[in-house]
Amino acid sequence: MKLIHKFIFCCISLFLFTVLLSAQTPPAVQQDLMNFEPGELIVKLKDNVDAGITYAENGKAMSSFNIGELLSIEDKVASSKVMFHQKSIEASIANSQKMKAEYAAKAAANPNNGYTPKEPLTMKNIFVLTTTSEQENILMLVEQLKDNPNVEYAEPNYIYGIDDFEVGDIITAEEAAKMEPSLVIEVNDPLYSSQTNITTTNIDDVWEQYTTGDGSQVIAILDTGVDYTHPDLQANIWINEAELNGVEGYDDDGNGYIDDIRGWDFINLDNAPLDDNMHGTHVAGIAGAVGNNGIGIAGAAWNVKLMPIKVFQSSGQGNSTNIAAGVEYANSNGATVINMSFGSYAESSTLKLALETAYNSSFLVGAAGNNGVKIGPCLIICAPMYPGAYNYVLGIEDRPRPPFGYTNYDQDGPIYTAYATLLNYELAAPGTGIMSTVPNGGYATLTGTSMATPLVAGAMALYNQIKPDDSKELIFGNLINTSPNPGSSQPGFVDFLAAIEVEPTPKLAIISSVQRDTISGQNGNGFWEPGETIEILPLIKNYWGPTDDVRVGIEFAEFEDQTKATIIENEIQIGSISAYASLQNLQESLKITIANDVVNNVDISFKLRVWSGPDQEYISDPVEFIINVKNSTLLFGYYEEDLTLTADQEYLVSGNFAMAENTTLTIEPGVELYFSDGITMSINGDINAIGTTDNRITFAAENANWNGMNLYGQSYFKYCIIKNVSGMIFDNKIGSHLDLEKCILTDNSAQIKWISWGPNENTTHSIRNSNIVENISSSLTNNHGDYVYEYTNFINNFGGVSNLTGNATGPLGMSITSDNFKYNNIMNNTFNDIGVNPLSVIFGSGTNAALTQPNYFGTGNIETAASRVIDFFEDGSRGIYTVNYATTPSELTNGIVWKVIVNGKDAQDQYALMDPLGVGEHEFKVYFNRAMDTTIDPQLFYGVVFPYTQNLVNEEGTWSEDGKIYTVNHTITVSAADGINRIRVQGAMDLDNFFVPIEDSRFNFLLQSAGSASTGFLARGGLGKIDLEWVAPSADELDDVLGYNMYRYQLDADGVESDPVQLNDSLIIEDTDESTTGIYYSDFDVLEGETYFYKYKILRTSFEETDFSQTVSSAPLTSTLGDSNGDFAVDVLDLVHDVDYILGNNPTPFIFVAGDVNADETINVLDIVGTVDIILNPSSTSDSTVGSNEIQFYPSQAIGTANFTWEGNDLFVASDHNIGGIQLAFDVDFEYILTEDLPTIEHLDYMQEDSKILMLYSFNNTMIASSKTKILTRLDASQEFDIEQAVVGTTTGSKLTAVLNNGVLSTIDAPFQNKNLQFLNLFPNPTEGVVNLEYYLPEQMDGVVAKVYDMLGRLVHIQVLENREGISKTPMELSRLKTGNYIVLITANKGGSIKNIANKKLIVR
Repeated sequence: MKLIHKFIFCCISLFLFTVLLSAQTPPAVQQDLMNFEPGELIVKLKDNVDAGITYAENGKAMSSFNIGELLSIEDKVASSKVMFHQKSIEASIANSQKMKAEYAAKAAANPNNGYTPKEPLTMKNIFVLTTTSEQENILMLVEQLKDNPNVEYAEPNYIYGIDDFEVGDIITAEEAAKMEPSLVIEVNDPLYSSQTNITTTNIDDVWEQYTTGDGSQVIAILDTGVDYTHPDLQANIWINEAELNGVEGYDDDGNGYIDDIRGWDFINLDNAPLDDNMHGTHVAGIAGAVGNNGIGIAGAAWNVKLMPIKVFQSSGQGNSTNIAAGVEYANSNGATVINMSFGSYAESSTLKLALETAYNSSFLVGAAGNNGVKIGPCLIICAPMYPGAYNYVLGIEDRPRPPFGYTNYDQDGPIYTAYATLLNYELAAPGTGIMSTVPNGGYATLTGTSMATPLVAGAMALYNQIKPDDSKELIFGNLINTSPNPGSSQPGFVDFLAAIEVEPTPKLAIISSVQRDTISGQNGNGFWEPGETIEILPLIKNYWGPTDDVRVGIEFAEFEDQTKATIIENEIQIGSISAYASLQNLQESLKITIANDVVNNVDISFKLRVWSGPDQEYISDPVEFIINVKNSTLLFGYYEEDLTLTADQEYLVSGNFAMAENTTLTIEPGVELYFSDGITMSINGDINAIGTTDNRITFAAENANWNGMNLYGQSYFKYCIIKNVSGMIFDNKIGSHLDLEKCILTDNSAQIKWISWGPNENTTHSIRNSNIVENISSSLTNNHGDYVYEYTNFINNFGGVSNLTGNATGPLGMSITSDNFKYNNIMNNTFNDIGVNPLSVIFGSGTNAALTQPNYFGTGNIETAASRVIDFFEDGSRGIYTVNYATTPSELTNGIVWKVIVNGKDAQDQYALMDPLGVGEHEFKVYFNRAMDTTIDPQLFYGVVFPYTQNLVNEEGTWSEDGKIYTVNHTITVSAADGINRIRVQGAMDLDNFFVPIEDSRFNFLLQSAGSASTGFLARGGLGKIDLEWVAPSADELDDVLGYNMYRYQLDADGVESDPVQLNDSLIIEDTDESTTGIYYSDFDVLEGETYFYKYKILRTSFEETDFSQTVSSAPLTSTLGDSNGDFAVDVLDLVHDVDYILGNNPTPFIFVAGDVNADETINVLDIVGTVDIILNPSSTSDSTVGSNEIQFYPSQAIGTANFTWEGNDLFVASDHNIGGIQLAFDVDFEYILTEDLPTIEHLDYMQEDSKILMLYSFNNTMIASSKTKILTRLDASQEFDIEQAVVGTTTGSKLTAVLNNGVLSTIDAPFQNKNLQFLNLFPNPTEGVVNLEYYLPEQMDGVVAKVYDMLGRLVHIQVLENREGISKTPMELSRLKTGNYIVLITANKGGSIKNIANKKLIVR
């Protein structure tokens, strides 16, 4: 259950706000809002619309109507289907009747606020429409249908997801069967000792003191399905007895689903809701795996019924119609708890209706999500996850919260909410590394709030059994109020034993209040004015135990001046309130009377408290209550006489305000004129608003926005500030005249327009010496009339200066001549449809024209200035303009930043000539267009991302004598962000008291602070490695170094850099050996002939990384043949190294190109005998100390044969060459003895995959004679086996072809070895269904997962892979995927983090 206020942006038509919102919205939220089924939408018709719905015998709703025709979109609708069954629809109608009373009470609380009770929605008349084309613009169609009078709502068929979850340990069914029972407590499930989620939440104490479940509770698992054959789940699977004992192929229980014995599969539309993902089976096990059965794990409830409802694809995605149908199924078939380990940031009204109906009989539990997002509301990185956020769904988080954890969370705690629709997450439960069941009888640890949610669902089944009479609302209160520190920043996990045993006490809070000024015939205008009596009607909510005689009182705040008001009624009775209920006394009210002499805009502070009983039991904390007194002169209505506004009062235009014809409105200097939201001021006569430089006149909104002015006469504005207008600031009518001078127009949304409706030769308007800055969608749009624009700044507007045309005859004609648009500064404006930034102006359509008078477009470079002007050459619909580009701004405009010089170079026009700035002192010179007030220094910042304030220039600067140049020397440290930095200047003021517009669009410099501090950074190529060395920064440069991370990248053939990859697994730290100085790192994962680029980042003690250091590059040296260990010598150590590699021990470094002496791309006994030959017969031209420029390899072609024969149990070899080494692969393991005929020779045997390998070789060139020689004798004559592969080499390293029974044997390769995960193969590709993944792991990981993404980046399939060292092959079933291109990603996790990632492209046909 949840509380207070909410705002939702369902559809924002204003483009700018959409841009700003999306820039601050988490990617996961943006993706959910645009993730819906193509070609489908959901429409709810109003209940009174006859949609021709009838019900079948089993309650299934049907309609013969053409719904597309009913909605006037028959050409777009291919088919329609009614959602839900008769029973659910009728239940929702009954539920809506109860809700009507609540809405009516809310309206009655304040009859003057215009609130109209809304009609509660039902599940009647909801249709799923399929469009004739999947390419149909669903969002546009939804918007169109919202205007249809028959439609209650329309929405896309949103896709929900089970969210990404992290896979940990995997235990197969066979492994689990071998495990011994746990000895922690008397539970004989072998994996119970790993289930700390049970003990952390005291569920084990509930077992001991109350029950482990009696089978009476039914938990519906809405998920990817459940493996109901799993040995640890099978006994607890819900069985529909009517269908089990009924007639096959017949709907025996009349619920609309045939043979739904174990639930229903809404994806495949059958009665086998099996899991093809693993998520659903894992969730089911946490909630209700059979306990104490001697296998696997114990569920939260040992004896419970699990109802499998498959509403998600194998990819983990499911749409809102299927989920809503699943909720209906669960509710209709007796589920007492519904588990929802899924969510979306897109809200479905249809799913919400289904859940509201289900809440009457089922306890709802939902996941908070795994994106680290706050529930909100807030400006950035906030969004509720549905359905977990609903006030009737128990929303479950994990711990810890960000920045230390992954969970979504409720930043305000489980009780308070700022959402009007009362959104909260209530509890936290363990969700990290949770062991549970997976398909095929196995077990695995997964991480996510999906794992926390079923733990609560299972515990709620126990709670319902133990305390069946507790209301859901009381249960909410018990769970929340017994959790440790529920309102803190890191609340604890839920305590189920405490929740069951607690004696609930009232927990009262004032959640809102209504105020009114209608008593005793007062004006009721909603403004609290001197002398008025204000009634206060608090709304009270009880968050826990029921209570009688609730009272609420008011008193002054501790230090408030009590002469401002008198408390008339300080206490009223509210009544009895049950658990989690709200109540408001609509008959009695708290009352205060405001003193007659309170001045305008003064706050009076009070404290409100609520308690139970006359002795003030269970008294709440005080709630601050403030009234703002308006002693303003209220302006509204129609004024037929002259009116003068003076500065000794504040004015509030509380209603639409108009001056009659032939009247004059005079506004004196210093007047502040505020407008209520949406108000328009119409001046049918004249207006004179003449302020001074020290006493400007202000026109502003009281709260949000007002609608501007309609001007019919002579209008003069000077030294005015006009802001917060939404619409047109000035709507100039026929015959009007506007003169605007020394004014500031700022913070206005929508458009700024100066418009003369209709031609009038005598109509002229002028805008001089003004600042039009920081507005949204600023445009000068005009119909006829002559305008003069001069000495005005058009700066930092979104929308800029647009629609300037060259004549007065077009629909947007504006007479721009060489004389009337001059000496203006137009710059740093952005446009929502033009990709150039910063722009200056967009010219409109019309006849070609010339602007011969100079205007400054933000730069002295004419080409750059021209690029910021949009006319015919950028947009063929516009005119061709000849423009006079001023190279300097006019001194007669208000103050602006002209240019910024950094170290003697213009940071805009000479940026390409500037040297990068490093650590040290640098000179910044800020030039202004006119003399400035030198008592006020400008503020200088720079940074790499908006708002470019990451670094403050805090040194003291100096002004030039003429007040036009501000100079400051600034010291840059290594903590500044490297890269292109934008300079921001603000806060300077000119001599007319105009602050300069913020400058943050034109001036840049390249910063390499970390690079300049990375002294002595060197890369040296070695054999099979590149050594890196650098010097730590001094304490003056950076005094909080924790360590270093090394990154590497390469360049492709086009010179494009690859993404930098971090090389080090553990932090690189400074060498503490006193004999050395600096930091060292060696990269062994290199290939000869490749060039590598390196740069590092410094990790600080705050765990923040600096930017990259400077970049160094190197290539590994070309190897000497045989020097496989890269020590610049070919000796016996290389032979040992080769053997180590052949055995698959992954030696480091291993110079493959040097070890592979015959260049046959494998390492085997041929390379050993060849290396022996190099050692014993070194070339006179070889220098093994430096690494040669070119390697002369041994030949890989055979020079003869070696014939192997069996004579009985003896194996012989015969060749016409002396043999230096033999390597044989047998198809089975067997026992043997080597013959005494062999000379003294090295030998070893080992298993490689399923083969037994025998290798004979010599480190001193001992040979096996070319005559027939016996090699070995097998000891078991009955054993059937033979040689599969063989490698034979001469003493000089040449290859001999191995022959057995006249057949040539293939070569033996060493095991594949690498330091990283390798995605070796994906076949067949393209595929029509099953695809095989072949991959290599350098070691066993904590978990290996394959994920398949479509080309929109959506996860469509996930599968746990075999986790073992070496090469593995795993099939993956993808027949459900649509034809298209996909990316297959393999992720290996180790030590709680991603160790390696590899990917390949897949084509599905």
